[in-house]
Amino acid sequence: MSKGVAAKAPVLSVVLNWNGKRTLVDTIDDLLAQTVSPHHILVIDNGSTDGSERLVEGRERVSVYKLPKNLGFARGNNALFDWDGKPGFNWRAGWLFISNNDVRYPVDAIERLRDAGDATLDAVSVSPWIAFAEPSVQLWYDGGMVIPWFGLGSNYNWKHLINGRRYAGEEDGAVVNADFASGCSVLVPGEYFHTVGGFDCEYPLYVEDFVLSDNLRKQYSGKCYVVRKVLAFHRVSASSKLGSTKKYELRTAAFARWICHQSILKRLPGLLFLLFWSSLFGAASVHRFSGMRAAMRGWWIGVKRGKRPIPWENA
Repeated sequence: MSKGVAAKAPVLSVVLNWNGKRTLVDTIDDLLAQTVSPHHILVIDNGSTDGSERLVEGRERVSVYKLPKNLGFARGNNALFDWDGKPGFNWRAGWLFISNNDVRYPVDAIERLRDAGDATLDAVSVSPWIAFAEPSVQLWYDGGMVIPWFGLGSNYNWKHLINGRRYAGEEDGAVVNADFASGCSVLVPGEYFHTVGGFDCEYPLYVEDFVLSDNLRKQYSGKCYVVRKVLAFHRVSASSKLGSTKKYELRTAAFARWICHQSILKRLPGLLFLLFWSSLFGAASVHRFSGMRAAMRGWWIGVKRGKRPIPWENA
């Protein structure tokens, strides 16, 4: 990576935790077992009430930075900028590995991602394939696609949408271009993340990874990559207690606001398609009529907010 970090640069893992008593320790254990060295882990605790942050306090190479309340995904991760840091460890000069608190990794995951980043000239982020922990034959993220014209942003490409998001269960080793890097698990040059200001806090939950990827690509004229040789497993929403209708409302609101920031030619068809698809999907999968109402509320909130942030409630 000629414009990025030095080869074999150190890695800081940032794990945003909120009530992750069932999953946090497993994720930290996997990160501590990584083959990269030197390697430090920062757990940003987003106002947990279950004492999960105490389960990893005092571990070697682990720091815990506590926030007074749940600030949402974007602001929670951006608390990295306020962290005093580990003496002698300059995360801006190395790699930054952002992870959810409910992801499992093979021991060489970060090393393979870092090597892929080192081998490219234009990488602004490098991500693993991510599968559901259950069922493990179904992908959760494969590089995704973003089509503002249709109000569409998905963790899947067309191939995996059509075949039910299934994959063969084996990584093929390819490094492929991605529409965006999922904030669930991504390796980013620390300098890049710092320069663009991290995640856009106007999107507290959902779409913030679209915006970060877009900002990184524009700032550094680069690409987001997915390394299919690395497969992580995501225990989806393991720590979240937001009701499914509330999450769907927030998701639709974020998408609507994101589309409102697109060009005028993409805005109208994007918003119309979003209203149609989100209402249809909400009715089909999120408690029928309550799911449809949540989609409509979210759509209206996103359109009405204009350039103002999506409101965030402490979950």
